[in-house]
Amino acid sequence: MKSLGEFLDEHAAQQQETGEVARSLREAWVRNVNRVVAGIEEWLRSADHHGILDIYLHDVEKREEGIGYYCTRGITVRLGAREVAVAPVARFVVAASLVGLPARPDGRIDITNGESRYSLYHLADCPEGRWVMVGEGKGLLPFDRPHFEAAMQDLLG
Repeated sequence: MKSLGEFLDEHAAQQQETGEVARSLREAWVRNVNRVVAGIEEWLRSADHHGILDIYLHDVEKREEGIGYYCTRGITVRLGAREVAVAPVARFVVAASLVGLPARPDGRIDITNGESRYSLYHLADCPEGRWVMVGEGKGLLPFDRPHFEAAMQDLLG
């Protein structure tokens, strides 16, 4: 039986090679998620003229095969007893069932009240990448402020 040191020696080269790629993918994904969360927070705060929303930013820790552990920001929004959570699902997603996506998705963030959900997909194959939103029964929507606000009204209603 080999020692732990021998085992680690055998795996060191592979870890170094895959580690750089994983780190690059992980860092880009974390930046993308945090950028979306910051934008959502800004939209929520600017729409809440009366201060009736409770908006909580929090860390979301995830582990994914291929990129390892990472931590992004998430948001929980409360309006009275109703609650909506915004959190990353995964950097690597399978969205073959999503008819109409104009490009390959390379990440998903969910906006959900626990019963209904809108999913944001990052489309890497588009110039500069972009986000689209898919709502249950709503089809493919642009991810912009008007569509986000409509989704929040649906989820908080």
